[in-house]
Order: sequence, then structure tokens, then C-alpha cells
Amino acid sequence: MNLPQPFLLGTPITERHHMLRVTLRSLRGQLSVRRSTFGISCSYDPHYESSDERSQRIGYQTIFKPDYSTAADELESGLVAGAKVSWADSDEAATKELKDLGAWLKHHGLTVAVERAVAHSEAPDFEVYDPLAHPIDLAITLGGDGTVLHLASLFKEDAPMPPVVSFAMGTLGFLTPFKTSMARTVLSRLLWPPWEGEPVFATLRSRKQCEVHWGGKSQRVHRVLNECTIDRGASPQVVMLETFVDGQHVTTVHADSLIIATPSGSTAYSMSAGGPMVAPSVPCTLITPVAPHSLSFRPIVVPETAVIEVHLPESARSNSARASFDGRHTVRLRKGSSVVCRASRYALPMITMHPLDEDWYEGITAKLKWTGSLRHQPRFDDHATRG
Repeated sequence: MNLPQPFLLGTPITERHHMLRVTLRSLRGQLSVRRSTFGISCSYDPHYESSDERSQRIGYQTIFKPDYSTAADELESGLVAGAKVSWADSDEAATKELKDLGAWLKHHGLTVAVERAVAHSEAPDFEVYDPLAHPIDLAITLGGDGTVLHLASLFKEDAPMPPVVSFAMGTLGFLTPFKTSMARTVLSRLLWPPWEGEPVFATLRSRKQCEVHWGGKSQRVHRVLNECTIDRGASPQVVMLETFVDGQHVTTVHADSLIIATPSGSTAYSMSAGGPMVAPSVPCTLITPVAPHSLSFRPIVVPETAVIEVHLPESARSNSARASFDGRHTVRLRKGSSVVCRASRYALPMITMHPLDEDWYEGITAKLKWTGSLRHQPRFDDHATRG
């Protein structure tokens, strides 16, 4: 049997990442995501301010088009067509793991390729990766959550994404359920199934498509796995942001920043700002303020299909704001700019150790010490405290 030809990809040392890509045509299959539509019954209030009236009052017409998120896409399906492997620090341990794993894959008849800078500096035995010549079907990351975010950012088009299996070489890691010592065992189960009859589990991690609008045109498009953040930038003043959900003006934000987060991002920056932790299988979006100039502004959760639009009005005291996407690709926002966040068509399939959200629950309890009881904390000796 002719084995598929995978490849190993590494990013430049300046990025402090290594990426490994493996082409596995035999693993191609259909990935389907079913979305459900929820109906909400509302009573009519004759004194309620309409969306058009509110837009006229604040002097801004939302970019949102109602037919986008209300269209019932019953079933979204696509061909899994990609693979990458990456890990975090460019130290001796990571470089050694890169070479060892790449050599192991080559030994099994798979072609390994790395990015040009890595091939020249650290892995001359591997081929140079060409994104046009190498289709991808499986992604393997070695590192922390930041490595997975870096991997997701490389898929710039809203197209079907490859399944990703992540091995931890970082410190915390909600997206890296496997230890590096398990790499060959786990990969054997994926590459040459069935392996001792054990099932392979996966969780779909939703992403956001974030569009930066200015002057009536879309200037940039970024896709995020964790969050989009709009902050005050270098200005010492709080930023003023008009916030819309599905074309409906919901609030005017006065805060240091505003976070639009996915369930995956709920345990990142949003959690640090007081947002809720949400299991990755919950189809929702979090809107979390950072240091709001209000005692009543609390984080809210909206449907995953909602289109969220954040507008920097001409009346804002600060001349500009700043947007970032998964902590990268910082963009300066002028007055009149808007950032529109909507659900990306294709999620990121993450290979997990256990079914459903079990890995996530284990992560928040073991790594964040969630629900930790004070009864189990060590106490000072009574005699020591009395002295």
C-alpha cells in the first residue's frame, strides 16, 4: 500500500514557533456541523424605541444585514483538507522534539517539510514547505495554547479546516490535552486505524470572522479562535464604543476595552476580565467589558449566530482606538470605524482525549483549581499562629 506523503512545517525562529504539517490524503472525510435555530416569543411595547429610531438618535446606521444571520443554514459540511504540527518555544527541547517526530514520520514513509527559515537554521534534513504544493489533512501542535492560536491564524480563508491534535509543551494549556510522551501512540491511532479498537474523539471549536470597516468599505478580515479585543490603545481616556447585536443597538460602552470572545476564549482574556467560563460545545459568543465606567455593566452571552458590531463614533473623546485579534494583527481604528464579528462558517476540529467536554472540565479543575475548597488548603500550625 502506498502511504500518503505528509510534511513538517516550522515557522521562523523570530516567531518562536515550530509548525509541523502532514499530508494524509487517506484521512479525508466529511465534516458536518448542524446548527439549530431558536425561536423567542416577545411581547410588543408600543413605547419601545425601534432600531431605526435608535440609529437615527445616535447618528449611525449599522452595517448589519438581517438576511445574513437569520438565513437557516440547516447543515454545513465540508471536506477536511489540511494538517499542521506546531509547538511553542524555539529551545533545545522543542527543536529535539521537532527532529525526532519528523524523523519518526519519515521512517513510516511520510514526507516532512518545514518553512524555509527553519529548514535553513534548524532542520536541514526536511523539505521546504510550499503552501501551494502541499495540501493539509491533519495538524499536530507541540507547545501551548498560543501555538494552537498561531496555527489557526494560518488558515486565512473561511474554508474547511483540518483536524488538530495538540501535545503540551507549554505551561497552562486548555487546547493541548495530550502529553508529548504520548505523541507516537496518539498519532498511530490517527494514522493507522483501527488501533486496538479505541475510538478517537473530537470537539469542534468555533471561530469568529472579524471585519474592520472604515469609509464604507471592508479594510481587513481576520479570523479568531479566542477573541477580538477593541481597546483604547495609547489614549489615557476610556474608549466609547457603540455596540450592536444583529443590527440592534444594545449599549454604549465606556471602558478600557471590550472583548468579543468564543467559548474557547472564555478561559483566556475574557475570564481575567470577569467573564464566565463556557464549555467549548456551547454555541454562543461572550461580550465582556474591561474596566467599564459603570457599576451595572456585566458580561453577557449571546447566540453564536449573532452578528456583533462595535462602532467608534465621531463623538468619541479619543481620536482613535485599537483592535487586536487573538492578541495579534493590531489595527488602529479611526473615528467612524467599525468591527463586525460573526460566526465563521467552519469550526476548528480538535482531537480530544475524552468525549464531549470532559477534557475542558478536567482543565478548569486541575489547571485553574476551579471549585477548590478551602478545607483542603494547608493550615498554619496552631502553636505557630499563637506565637
